[in-house]
Amino acid sequence: YTLRLCHLLATNADGTQAATFGFELSEDPDYEYPVILRVESQSPADVAGLQSRDVLLKINERKTKGLGYDKVRKEIEKAKR
Repeated sequence: YTLRLCHLLATNADGTQAATFGFELSEDPDYEYPVILRVESQSPADVAGLQSRDVLLKINERKTKGLGYDKVRKEIEKAKR
């Protein structure tokens, strides 16, 4: 695996405000960390370099290990503000 830091901003590739970051997370409770399932083309996630099967280790300095899907979603929503 290759570790890399991605900075997500809530803007689209064309600079307009984005409604979402443009990626989908796995809801599988067996994963210790949240896993990216899909990244929308030209979305903030795509522009930042996120890819399918990437693992999120932190969201705004909060470690994601063992947080569970709902808590991770809440952290992502807080990060959009």
